[in-house]
Amino acid sequence: MIKVEVKDASVERVQVNGKNGSFTSERQVGWVTLSNGETRRIRLRVNQGKPYNVGTYMVGSESFTVSQYGDLQLGALQLVSCVADTVGAARKVG
Repeated sequence: MIKVEVKDASVERVQVNGKNGSFTSERQVGWVTLSNGETRRIRLRVNQGKPYNVGTYMVGSESFTVSQYGDLQLGALQLVSCVADTVGAARKVG
């Protein structure tokens, strides 16, 4: 599984000029740990004005799609809290 850590809940707002006019994009900084143990800084898009809380997340299965040609594709990134996963697993077992 791919883990992403959010160390700071602050949000950066960026004004973007597109061909259909300008809009504001919100993003946060996250850190992804790759399979070789390397950690890299990434930008996370803030969805619907709801920033991620500080914590550790995993890339949710909803982030992946299969194209009409059978190619695995990464769509909109959906992060799932590792704490929520642990609590959910504890409920299922208990």
